[in-house]
Amino acid sequence: MAYSPFHRRSRDPDAPKPKRDWVDYTTIGTAIVGVIVVVISTVLTQINSAGSSKDTADAIERVADVAEAAQAQADAMKAQIAEMRTQTGALEKQATAGRDQARALDEANNNNRTTMMLNARPNVSIKRLEFLEVPSPDGGDLEFTLTPVWLNSGSTQTKNLFNNTECFHTDRPMLEMKTVRGLPRGAIRNIIGPRADAQIGSCTVSGKLMNSLKLGKRYLYFRARLDYTDAFDNEQYRTEMCAEIRPKPGDYTTRGQNLGMDAVTCGRFNCQDGDCEP
Repeated sequence: MAYSPFHRRSRDPDAPKPKRDWVDYTTIGTAIVGVIVVVISTVLTQINSAGSSKDTADAIERVADVAEAAQAQADAMKAQIAEMRTQTGALEKQATAGRDQARALDEANNNNRTTMMLNARPNVSIKRLEFLEVPSPDGGDLEFTLTPVWLNSGSTQTKNLFNNTECFHTDRPMLEMKTVRGLPRGAIRNIIGPRADAQIGSCTVSGKLMNSLKLGKRYLYFRARLDYTDAFDNEQYRTEMCAEIRPKPGDYTTRGQNLGMDAVTCGRFNCQDGDCEP
């Protein structure tokens, strides 16, 4: 189709909107032109009506005065336009600053709501893993218990909390064992109060096994899983932890040594809620 200056093109919806000023500068320009036209008309009228050289000179002088006044008015109007543009620019900057402040306030409110929700719900994580010698009055083989201490940092208690705990040892690192899967949901019910900790779940290992770990031929792992809900809408939450148990120097078959152990994260099965593997 041939282009026509009268053909109205559709506006691009994504194109930037034209800036709207506070004043119709076209109208002001038209007014200035009108003043100049009036001045010229006055000049012609005065010259045509002059009857003598003196009258002509007087008319021209009067016209010059009128032109000078018109020029002054035009200059004043230009100054007003420049001032209005300055004011418009300042107001646009204020509006931009206001929008930035509103966005910052919305972001802060969203962060506060998120924090309040996290604090209102129970939020369980591992606090520490305790390693204790098991008393054996009959003098049998020395054993130790591994017991996780869980912390509920939320402001409400857990509901419908179930735990599952296991210790297992293998002849190679767990990360090399692709067949290892996460723990299933446990069947033992417990509870943790708001902003409280609790010992939940444990397993027992022998001193002989701890000594064998020092040879580098066996690897011992402790794993635990908690499933629980909150007291409001029964939304399901989940926390898992996994640690490789590494012995310290010493003989774990000799009583009263209090050797302790080091717990190093497995690299898998340490997660909360949606970050946990299915």
